[in-house]
Amino acid sequence: MHFFSTLDLGNLISKAVIRSLMRKHRINPLLLYAYLNTDYYIDVPDAPFKLNIGRYSLELDRLHQKLGVNTSLYITAWNPFSDQLTDEENNAKQQMLVSDIIDLGFDMITGRGIAQSGEWPPEESIVVLGCDESTAITLSQKYRQNAVVFSDENAIPRLIETE
Repeated sequence: MHFFSTLDLGNLISKAVIRSLMRKHRINPLLLYAYLNTDYYIDVPDAPFKLNIGRYSLELDRLHQKLGVNTSLYITAWNPFSDQLTDEENNAKQQMLVSDIIDLGFDMITGRGIAQSGEWPPEESIVVLGCDESTAITLSQKYRQNAVVFSDENAIPRLIETE
């Protein structure tokens, strides 16, 4: 019989989840690992919070309920296909993304994706409220992103590959 501490069990579960996700995805395993180990901050006035892929978010659930939506997309136009650009280039692309979201009629909130390792610079992001999965993929492809974070009514963010 094996006995595991809570920390050991948590590490085993995390490693098993990561291995399972890596088998299901075509994306480079190191890039996938980076996405899974990023904190996705949402700048909600008076109550900012963060998301993590695969973890239920009570704050996101409440935000969906408050705004009367069932879905949200977390997207950036920064660093297309993970090629680092200058801040000036990234900001220009991000403004184009914001314009597209406005044209589509969605409400949005700003955010930042921050790698837990600190090895990748923070990326300005947008949370698109009420966005469907098809539009999420279309926007991701247009702005040359490998993947986006999408949440539906269960408020568990998941990674959608668009490469």
